[in-house]
Amino acid sequence: MGQLMDDVRRAVAGRFPVKLIHRTGGIIPTSLEVSQKAKAILEGLQ
Repeated sequence: MGQLMDDVRRAVAGRFPVKLIHRTGGIIPTSLEVSQKAKAILEGLQ
C-alpha cells in the first residue's frame, strides 16, 4: 500500500527510480517478480 515509499525514496536520494509493486493481504512479491519489475523499470517500460 506504499507505506514505505517515502522512506525508500529518501534512502536512495534520487539515485534510483522507486516504484510500487501493488500487493495486498500480506502477500510478499517473489524475488522473480521484483527482478522482472526492476528490469522493466530500468528499460523504461513502466
